[in-house]
Amino acid sequence: MVLSLGITHLLKGVARVIGNHEKPQRYRIHLLWELYTLLLLLGSWWWEYRLGAIRQWHLGSYLFIIFYITCFYLLCIMLMPSPPHHCAFLPHRNHST
Repeated sequence: MVLSLGITHLLKGVARVIGNHEKPQRYRIHLLWELYTLLLLLGSWWWEYRLGAIRQWHLGSYLFIIFYITCFYLLCIMLMPSPPHHCAFLPHRNHST
């Protein structure tokens, strides 16, 4: 479930970059990181699917899987951060006192 959220976050970031009309400069190494992370997520998803065959879980194994998946999701957040949302309750920078 969390791996699919990471994949969704990466794909939303790619769609945001494609839909942006200003076309900010994109570095090739960043694009390679995104592609590599997407392939890692897909491979981990396939690997995680086979974990259903395990009959008995240990706490250490369960915590390792949770940590492993959380690291992937955080990597996706760092690679493709969400754009800042402008909220009405936040102070404006150009507000004179």
